[in-house]
Amino acid sequence: MRIGKEVRELQYQRTVPRRLVHRAAVNEVFLTDSCAIGINRYAVAAQLPRGHELYSDRPTREHDPMLVAEVCRQASILIAHEYMGVPDDWMFISRKLVMKSLRRELFAVGERPTDVVVEIEVDHSAKTRGLPAGASMTYAVTIRGEVASTGAASVIYLSRESYDKLRAEGMAKKSLLEHDAGTDFDPVAPGDIDRSNRKNVVIGREDPRGYPICVARDHPSLFDHELDHLSGAVLLEACRQAALLHLSEMAPGFLGGPLDYSAVEFCSLEAMFTDFAELDSAVHCRVLHSSIGPERPAGGREIDVEVAIVQQDLRVSDMRIVFLLT
Repeated sequence: MRIGKEVRELQYQRTVPRRLVHRAAVNEVFLTDSCAIGINRYAVAAQLPRGHELYSDRPTREHDPMLVAEVCRQASILIAHEYMGVPDDWMFISRKLVMKSLRRELFAVGERPTDVVVEIEVDHSAKTRGLPAGASMTYAVTIRGEVASTGAASVIYLSRESYDKLRAEGMAKKSLLEHDAGTDFDPVAPGDIDRSNRKNVVIGREDPRGYPICVARDHPSLFDHELDHLSGAVLLEACRQAALLHLSEMAPGFLGGPLDYSAVEFCSLEAMFTDFAELDSAVHCRVLHSSIGPERPAGGREIDVEVAIVQQDLRVSDMRIVFLLT
């Protein structure tokens, strides 16, 4: 996508209305302003906080890549409501998310919050009977004029009536499958997945089906508002934690010693969402494949981890996460 010079001076004085980003708590809104910069092109201002209960709960002094993913999610929702004609009460269903970190140093946490601009280009949009039905878009996250991260997303828009019908039909089919509430799991210590706060641990120890997802339903960020399924944010965080724990457990074999999380950098993420992960049945992160590449000319080795989200033997999501081991 083109990185425009047409972006007017965006404001960082106050957050946008909560309804435009589908959040309940004001402190969970990171966007501050937006404008159109061309045909199907938009710029959205956001501020990355220096401290956050979920996204700052790691030893590193860098902004969490999942915070950047959340900012981009909010930006895509805002432009749909503000510029693409999607009604405020419609539901959004994520189908695809791609994210690549380019300049790690730009995400350093400084002495003040980090102002960013998300430039979004809508590559394709669909309508049904004249109403918005979905869109595919690419984005670039810039900090101080430099591109720090890029990505892409695909989303479906549904009226509340259509969404309720879709969910009812899906849950009726799943009710015929074997049900497992999934209340038994071996908890993971926060330090085992590079966390400090136990409430931010969303997986349990691996069992025969994978790493169980066990997020607290009262989590102020991951369950900011009432949901009838596990959100994409929960699945992304669970897959990242499962990938890190898997690497830690495998490290003695392919590294010859324990994994040092300070030497693990996030590189990229690809996620496909094919079904809903229901709240009333066990959901697992199943690591399908992991590999470590050769030493790169610039230094470091890439670690590739493929994870499937599985519920009642149905794959509801597939993700590929790439880390750099320095």
